[in-house]
Amino acid sequence: MPAVPPELVVVDTETTGLDPGRDRVIEIGAARLDAALGISATWSTLVDPGCALPLQVQRLTGIAPDDLAGAPTFAEAYEQLRAFAGDAVIVGQNVAFDLAMLSVAAARCGAPPPPARSFDTLQAALLLLPEADRHGLGALAALLDLGETPHRALADVRATAGLLAELRERAAGLSDTERRLLRAAAWQPLALLDGCERAPSRARRARPDMTPAPASSDPAAAVDGRPAVLACAADGWRAAFERDGALASALESFAVRPGQVDLAGEVADLLADGGIGLFEAGTGMGKSLAYLLPAAFRAAASGTRVTVSTKTKALQRQLAERELPLVASCLPAGFRWTLLMGRENYLCRRRFDEAVGAAGEGLPDRDRLLALAWLAGRLRRGEVDVSALPYGATQSLPALTETARELRASAAACLGRRCPTRTACPWRLARGAAREAHLVCVNHALLLSGGESLPPFDDLVIDEAHLLPDEAVSAFTERIDAATLDDLLGELRGRRGRRPLAAAARAAVAGMPADIAAALTSAADGFERVAGTLPGLGDDLGAALAALVAAAEPEADPAAAELYGRTLLFTAGLQEQGLFDDFATACGALEATMADLSSSASAAAEALPEEHRERPRAVALGVEAAAAAALLRDATRPPPGDLVLWAEHARRVPGATGRRRPAAGVWALSSAPLSPAPIVRDRLWERLRSAVLLSATLGVAGSFAYYRGESGLAAELEVRERVFASPFDFRRQAALVLEHDVDTRYEPGEQPARLAERLRRLTELTGGRLLALFTNRREVEAVTALIGPHVEDEGVVLLAQGVHGGAAALAEEFRSHPATVLLGVDALWTGQDFPGDALVCLVIARLPFPRQDARFRARRRVAEDEGRDWFREFYLPEAVLRFRQGFGRLIRTESDAGVVAVLDHRLTQKSYQREFLESLPELEVVRATPAALPDAVAAALARLGIALRPPAPATPPVLTPGPGPPTSRG
Repeated sequence: MPAVPPELVVVDTETTGLDPGRDRVIEIGAARLDAALGISATWSTLVDPGCALPLQVQRLTGIAPDDLAGAPTFAEAYEQLRAFAGDAVIVGQNVAFDLAMLSVAAARCGAPPPPARSFDTLQAALLLLPEADRHGLGALAALLDLGETPHRALADVRATAGLLAELRERAAGLSDTERRLLRAAAWQPLALLDGCERAPSRARRARPDMTPAPASSDPAAAVDGRPAVLACAADGWRAAFERDGALASALESFAVRPGQVDLAGEVADLLADGGIGLFEAGTGMGKSLAYLLPAAFRAAASGTRVTVSTKTKALQRQLAERELPLVASCLPAGFRWTLLMGRENYLCRRRFDEAVGAAGEGLPDRDRLLALAWLAGRLRRGEVDVSALPYGATQSLPALTETARELRASAAACLGRRCPTRTACPWRLARGAAREAHLVCVNHALLLSGGESLPPFDDLVIDEAHLLPDEAVSAFTERIDAATLDDLLGELRGRRGRRPLAAAARAAVAGMPADIAAALTSAADGFERVAGTLPGLGDDLGAALAALVAAAEPEADPAAAELYGRTLLFTAGLQEQGLFDDFATACGALEATMADLSSSASAAAEALPEEHRERPRAVALGVEAAAAAALLRDATRPPPGDLVLWAEHARRVPGATGRRRPAAGVWALSSAPLSPAPIVRDRLWERLRSAVLLSATLGVAGSFAYYRGESGLAAELEVRERVFASPFDFRRQAALVLEHDVDTRYEPGEQPARLAERLRRLTELTGGRLLALFTNRREVEAVTALIGPHVEDEGVVLLAQGVHGGAAALAEEFRSHPATVLLGVDALWTGQDFPGDALVCLVIARLPFPRQDARFRARRRVAEDEGRDWFREFYLPEAVLRFRQGFGRLIRTESDAGVVAVLDHRLTQKSYQREFLESLPELEVVRATPAALPDAVAAALARLGIALRPPAPATPPVLTPGPGPPTSRG
């Protein structure tokens, strides 16, 4: 007789914050479910928290203090909840949080805790909806069409109940592999869901299809490895841009933009005639369609392939979800496009199947079983990008990152035509789709280092071209650090139930010929030898490096060095330091051990059969150890002219309070190209027929000279250069206000208070709608502490990147709630759009000169030795380009308007102000003293037709540090 399913009650709370010990419950909602998981009864109540209701919580929930006046106390509300729920299993999204809030509050009033049995839909969704990148309730509700989740308890309860029903359907549809792995891991949600009745099919909600379409198998799609020739003209793209064309039919907001058509024509001409084009396309141009349409029509008409390269996955997703399907709709059937990643971004299907088959061997490793189950589900519904696993999944599944890395595809582990899973290989399928495709979208890293991974192509379009030089540096940077040695040691000793590599080599000896057996035994001896000596050698190198760095950099700020560590550039003179010999000795010892490990691993890989489970592990270990040995060898020699070598050392994990590493500290040795130009030139410009480079920010004061130098576009190369101005009217839509103060000099320690005072006064004008961009996180934290409580007194919420969350989440919050001030660094200078009235005042706190890291110092030294002006050659241009990117956050559509306020006095006093100002579009520029700055901004906003909030009191409050605003889980 089947077991009777337990009674389920869904519960959700709204609170004043996320700390059960400090914060209070303000609303409780609950729903009782029937056997088929339908809602049979609901209950909810507001709760008087007995404390102030934070402004951010008011905004998030829509609950005002007046709404809570006269509401039941928690004790009264909790008694009602206990009566409603009884001893049912409590279901919730991140249910541990709700139960913690209820338990602590119950203890305060002497009430018993809530029921002990619970079910977390968040954790269940992680494994039953593996194709979702985000598993918050709002994201899942949108994905599954479960209705709105307005951060109110009962609405969230209804959405959670709907999610639970969807999870029941997903559990019923698990593959045999997923179900076996979850059962082996004793994953409790499966038993509960299996015990619930399924809703009748006629009443079940139709769910969106989230399974990607399979790759084309149309034999006409490719001929001899080349894309098919389609019945269209190479200039057929022109019709799509006409007033009654395909774009007008598909896009409600479409308008004919002469600049966009002009840009498309330039792209088409270059692809037809060959050559290199360097095109700066201003914001609002419609750049993506301007290059995709002519590229697609040329490729389709000629049966050739055009490769499109971007830097960011965000732009790749945008192209794949929006522009590329639209482009395909303009072309005949048979047009093919695809995204392609590097081989090691995909899972090896053979190794994955072997790992699943071996999952039942030995003692069960629950974390690994759950990681394999997640990968199985994700793989069944689409591809797995090993390099970009969802953050939530990696945090909740401890073994996921390690397992995915272990099972990734590699040339060394590939069995080629002899592979038993060849027809299901994700890498082979992706390569096959790329060979059929007219347009192949890749990222800059694969473009520069992909080699045979890329299908043949002669024509290239590079979007986000301003990021290509940095990617070239990053792609060819080598590094060995303390964590590298920890990883190598983990491979040698075995992790998560895997045998030590030496034991695996010895086990493979059985039945082998004598010479193979001897080679494996020798390799096993080498593995054991390295595993025994590696920890001590790493500590020796860390200690020698710490002494060398301290001696070579005695003037370093001790407090900063303690918190952020020290960096030492390797120069020819460094070898004259008395402590360099100790460092070289430690390096040599570790290099010899790495070479021993590489030799042993290579010997094991050669001896093991190609299909042996441990062979890929040995191959990867040998390659990594060889690279480490080479870098250690280079560190003891005079640095070559085209490379930069440097060392880093810290007593603690940089930026992390209290996390120290014993003895050796945290150390690293790195090498990077001095200039990216030779790399880009050798790998791209010398072999391509045509190349189009596009970005919104390529020039400095109208010149492309700096970018051409960085990207290897030497003066002797014929390059077609053009600037396509933004269609926006910046004189009508924007103004630039520069703070000008020639009489006052501020010490570095005074800057946070100065910036906080300016921001507070500007917030009084705008009532939020203000984004302030900074160049370092410490200043953001200091300003946040100074102004947080004061802007909240004005009815405005302050959000700071790194203090209240990451860039993407805070940007979304800022877009949704205008009464917000957002302080940001790094990612908020680029890549985020704030259209409409979400942003009316953009503040640039400091000019964004680049960090003077080891590579910068090496470039500066070379420039000075050769008598060149390093400041104007590369330091100033980098700052100008970054400044332009930050400026571009303000105006994103033709209806946007606002003011940019620059608080860095250098922009009005230094000779290089011309390079900054002449790099911006034509607009009104106003200089104002600190006292007059708010009035100047107010006047500019008024001229632009932007309403101000009522004036604040004349006497400003004294700024004192205080905590940031609390946040609600929601």
